[in-house]
Amino acid sequence: MDYDKQAHETAAAGRATTMIAGAALIVALTGPLWVPGMLGTLNFRASADIAAEQNRRDITQLEQAAAAADQRVMAAEAAAAAMKADVGRLEQRVTAMRETLAGGTAADLGRALRADRDFARELAALRAFMAPPADVADMLTAITPFAEVGVPTTQELRYRFMTELRGAGGGPASAMAWLRRAVTFSAPEPAEPPNANMIEAAGLLRDDDLVGAMAALRRIEPRPDWLNTWLKEASARASADALLPRLDRVAGVR
Repeated sequence: MDYDKQAHETAAAGRATTMIAGAALIVALTGPLWVPGMLGTLNFRASADIAAEQNRRDITQLEQAAAAADQRVMAAEAAAAAMKADVGRLEQRVTAMRETLAGGTAADLGRALRADRDFARELAALRAFMAPPADVADMLTAITPFAEVGVPTTQELRYRFMTELRGAGGGPASAMAWLRRAVTFSAPEPAEPPNANMIEAAGLLRDDDLVGAMAALRRIEPRPDWLNTWLKEASARASADALLPRLDRVAGVR
């Protein structure tokens, strides 16, 4: 009986010794894991830590993508600014070219108007390269009917008027008779003086006052056909003379 009890105690002591040795072994093997941060070095992490790390990576990627997008936007803005500057320089060159062409055509038209020759091509070119102000447009409209034949000069108009006034080459007596026939359309008494407006216009033309002569002749009513034609040509010449200084400024003539 005593033997059995002793054997039982011996077995229990052996089991206790084995358990203590096992515990010691477990402590020896797992002891380093209890050092702070050691689990992290062995990739033993909690689910919350893993999710937080993933969030940090996602945020970093979003920040990098946003930075890249900002860079692309800045590059696009720089390209747009450069393109705008290029367009501005191109517009300046086009404007300068149009001004040069307008100046050349203005000079050509001015020469044609001074020389009493046709100017249809010069007029068309000027209108193509220049947007004239309203008053200049009115002057161009006034001379347009004469584009194919030219606008008579003031000297030519004066010669035509004096020729008509003298009755196709007659002397002073025939001039008096012509004035009575052309202006009054009757056969007045020989003592009747010639039309005063005609005489005034002749004097103004001798002084190169075309506008004044036109004003005097427009007071005559009724007017003969030749005078109506003459007044149309004189009006075109007056418009051309008023236009010439404007054309010279466009052409850069000093």
